[in-house]
Amino acid sequence: MIRVLVTDDSLAMRRMIHDILAAADGIAAADGIAVVGMARDGAEALDLAYSLKPDVITLDIEMPHLNGMEVLTRLMKENPTPVVIVSGLASDNINLNQKYMDAGASGCVPKPYSLLSFDLHEVGSQIVTAVRNAAGKRANLPVSIPKNRDNVTQPASATPNLRLSWLVGLAASVGGPSALSAVISQIPSDFNAALVVVQHLPLRFSKSLAERLGSISEVRVKEAEDGEAIRSGTVYLSEGGRHLEVDSAGRLHYNDAPPVCSVKPSADVLFRSIASRNSANTIGVVLTGMGQDGADGIRAIAGAGGYCIAQDEGTSLIFGMPKEAIATGCVNEVLPLNEIAKAIIRQVNRTRIENDAPSDGIQSGRSRVA
Repeated sequence: MIRVLVTDDSLAMRRMIHDILAAADGIAAADGIAVVGMARDGAEALDLAYSLKPDVITLDIEMPHLNGMEVLTRLMKENPTPVVIVSGLASDNINLNQKYMDAGASGCVPKPYSLLSFDLHEVGSQIVTAVRNAAGKRANLPVSIPKNRDNVTQPASATPNLRLSWLVGLAASVGGPSALSAVISQIPSDFNAALVVVQHLPLRFSKSLAERLGSISEVRVKEAEDGEAIRSGTVYLSEGGRHLEVDSAGRLHYNDAPPVCSVKPSADVLFRSIASRNSANTIGVVLTGMGQDGADGIRAIAGAGGYCIAQDEGTSLIFGMPKEAIATGCVNEVLPLNEIAKAIIRQVNRTRIENDAPSDGIQSGRSRVA
């Protein structure tokens, strides 16, 4: 049962969201969701978050006393809980929504303005889906990933365990967009590796995040495409809602397998695919986030001879994912956020591929500059 605290300064809106989550009036079935409390302002939301310990909080932005952004910021510092922004401001303003995601929100959906609204069913379904996805980020369930990767279509010419250039996998969840910005903005233009990123985001946010990261980076940043060949000097960001893997020929593939650690895409899925190359030229990095996604993948990368890094507690918005990765005993370095890019660069420069020639699988993204 997903226990939800609904927060809005309008009594009518609180009741409407309650009814949506209770599957009232024909809204998409919400079996397994229970509203355990309703808060009329930000201060009450903080109090109820402590006393009720909900799995998810829906949060309006424009409220008296404490607005939604203030509540979100305090929650992430004092009582980390998945939050879904339900606000009239959360419509088509991607930049504003991204601001909420940076502060720790798990999702942003618009308000239903009336029970008679023609789009009530669509908006209601969005709220239910966002709550379910957010609940998964608090879950800490150990889920193993099968070694049989039949869901990934391999190119006919693929040969297992090829020697590849450096490949870096990064995982992030709550607070991840800001953390990724800090890391990727420090990667130099002549970086001799590819970076593949799993960030827990709703479906429509991945492209805008890739564009935002690209605007502050020397390296190319793009949303990963199914079947494309990986090139060094490029950052590939996974879409929301599908797992991303790297095959043995250095190509990216999506699959629609069930969520792992209650999330999709899963860092464990990506990291295991990277580890399956049995190459020591791999790095796994776990940044801020709730839950334990990435921990099993870190074990796999370490077992294949790769190098593992986790963000430290002091600079993590949420220390859940890095903490679980560290607990595996497989992490080589625990670093503050501003030191992580330097560590990645140091490892990659430790063993450069001879003459920077294109290797089997990962292709050189640029000519070598003398």
